[in-house]
Amino acid sequence: MRHSKVTLIALMVCCSSMLHAQTARDHAVALHVSQNDVNLIINADSATISNPSTRFSMRGQGAFDWTDVQIDSVLDVLQLAKSDTAVEVRCLTLRRDTAGRPVPADGYVLLNNTQSSRGQGRVALIVDAQAASALEAELARYRDDLRREGWTTELVITQPSRDHRQAPAVRALIYEAYRRPHPQPLSHVVLIGQIPVPYAGGFSVRGVYPPPDGHEDHGGAWTADCYYADMEIAPGIDASEAWTDTSVEIADSINAYRMQNVNVPGDGKFDQSTLPSDVELAVGRIDMADLPAFGTTSGNRAREFELLRRYFDKNHRYRTTGRTIPLRAVIDDNFNGFVYEKGRQRIHEAFAASAWRSFTPMVDEIVVGDWVAETATRPSIDTMQSLLTYACGGGGFTHCSYVATTSELSRQPLRSPITMLFGSYFGDVAAQDNIMRAVIAADGDALTCGWSGRPHWFMHPLAAGETVGDCLVRTQNNGGEYRGATTVSLDDGTLTPLRLGERGIHIQLVGDPTVRFPGPILASLSVRRVAVPDVPTLEIDIAAMDSCRVTLEIAATPDGPWTELTPAFDIDAQTGRSIRIPAPISSGFIRARPYRAIDQRGSRCWTSMWGRGIIKSFGATTSVVDISLPDPAERRYFDLLGQPVPSNGASLPPGLYLWQTPSQTGTTIEGFGQ
Repeated sequence: MRHSKVTLIALMVCCSSMLHAQTARDHAVALHVSQNDVNLIINADSATISNPSTRFSMRGQGAFDWTDVQIDSVLDVLQLAKSDTAVEVRCLTLRRDTAGRPVPADGYVLLNNTQSSRGQGRVALIVDAQAASALEAELARYRDDLRREGWTTELVITQPSRDHRQAPAVRALIYEAYRRPHPQPLSHVVLIGQIPVPYAGGFSVRGVYPPPDGHEDHGGAWTADCYYADMEIAPGIDASEAWTDTSVEIADSINAYRMQNVNVPGDGKFDQSTLPSDVELAVGRIDMADLPAFGTTSGNRAREFELLRRYFDKNHRYRTTGRTIPLRAVIDDNFNGFVYEKGRQRIHEAFAASAWRSFTPMVDEIVVGDWVAETATRPSIDTMQSLLTYACGGGGFTHCSYVATTSELSRQPLRSPITMLFGSYFGDVAAQDNIMRAVIAADGDALTCGWSGRPHWFMHPLAAGETVGDCLVRTQNNGGEYRGATTVSLDDGTLTPLRLGERGIHIQLVGDPTVRFPGPILASLSVRRVAVPDVPTLEIDIAAMDSCRVTLEIAATPDGPWTELTPAFDIDAQTGRSIRIPAPISSGFIRARPYRAIDQRGSRCWTSMWGRGIIKSFGATTSVVDISLPDPAERRYFDLLGQPVPSNGASLPPGLYLWQTPSQTGTTIEGFGQ
């Protein structure tokens, strides 16, 4: 909806007129990843490559500092060997607008070709008791979806409440799960239903930390789910003591016109405006309460549960059919470059650059369009599917100007699973009819929504197999590793990062933090017992819709712990694979999961893409196939690394070997035999 009056970010009040010569796109370097037989190739547009200020740099996984690297002087690209590639690449450049003024721009890609992790980690679902009862079937299906993707899940039930004073009790449950010894560490937390909403902050336009949206009356405390994500200030030292409630006193209506934003000592709202320490967990909230535009009421949760069911239906649909969504992104930028002067500084906020920078390496097409149809000339995501979507504009709690209103979203679908918004007020997400919560409540495909602008979010790791929650954590912990908004001195041209909103307690995710890009898909998995004397043996048949590598795992229960059953092996989409292997346990579960180190999607290369797997149980009731092992003289033997082992089948030393022999159908039966 096009609003006739636009609510501007209040910081503009003290600034000179906008400099319209620049757009947000000018502040983003469009990096592109492709491949040849031996290398991954990273390049940018020719103007960026030829710019003498352009610098490429890299860092390894987990590193903080960047190291400058030289591009190929002949091909004007950066080439990295495909083998064991686990690096992040950054490109910084300084462009000029039509008036000759400097325009800082940057871009990032993450590459991971190492298959460094067999699983996604452990996820805790914190669910209010009433929602757990009403959504029993949906939660069971959701947990099954997560397990198929490699997660270990645990369900934690708590009493329904949105009261911020109950937040420490919920955090104690999360901390207990975090500290519990487990083969897979806790990495993600999903808050489902009415879970206490923490508040924190002493935001003030006259203080050290201005309100993230710049509005004087939106100071005090904002919603702060990062409280649930900050576990330790140092290894083994609980971070809860770093969250205090003793010093901030903002109670006047000038600085906090809503009671929810009032913050005084002892009220259960924390003092911190920025993170006291790095967060360890990716936390997302799925909350459909207090959305009267969607029909919810305070006295009856029936409509709220309907919206939650619809959300988990969307979630399941994305996890099973998401690979069919076009490689498209939509950007609706109503702030343009948002470049202005303040004192002797030119400030480049360029909110939508966070989308141009992140989306370009990941999709084939970026469309400048709308969220809700407005004209016949611009496409919109209420009818057109898009993998990624961003919009920004002036706003209020229930609308983003020139983008959409909560009322419109209650009637219109959104055909994009991963979304970001930015505008005034609504980054404080617990408010009634908040538009960011309306995004995931809407019909269609929307599963996540983040507030990207102050600070910029960095979503490029999605193309390296990471989750939206992982991108959230990178954004929350960013202390200079990534560059978003910048300032340029009008005196000497010195470039300085603008840290407005960086590491703020307001950085949070609406929706499921485990959402990631869809990977390769398996078609079927069957498990049978084989009548082999003295050796409990399973025969496992696997078929895939995409050629890929497959990992086989075994566990006594669906939530593990899972252990690798065989080394990973390749599977062709046309022929499938049959494996015969001794079973280390008499009953349990087999999980097959597909993986692609390099996943060519359209013109884009994604890396480290794990897909949706299949889980099958086996035990005493599993069908028995009376198939004897092939004659040893007919077998070819290999060690566990796939190297041939010369043998006539009778003189092998004790150990496990891979043997192979043609079957009558021309496919291959393989197994591990003593």
